[in-house]
Amino acid sequence: MSSRKIFVAIDLKSFYASVECRERNLAPMGVNPVVADKSRTAKTICLAVSPALKSFGVAGIARLFEAKKVWK
Repeated sequence: MSSRKIFVAIDLKSFYASVECRERNLAPMGVNPVVADKSRTAKTICLAVSPALKSFGVAGIARLFEAKKVWK
């Protein structure tokens, strides 16, 4: 019996942002979606940040107020 194991890691954060775009008939690469619960405080952690926003310096685990600074 082989003791070799294979592990797979999948980053779903951008996936969630893309799903939200598709739900709204938006092109995922043409907009900068952030998935977060806006009914909570501005310090809530974003569930998903688009790759485009990440390229502007928004961290993958950004707080909502941090993400808003980039697109305002």
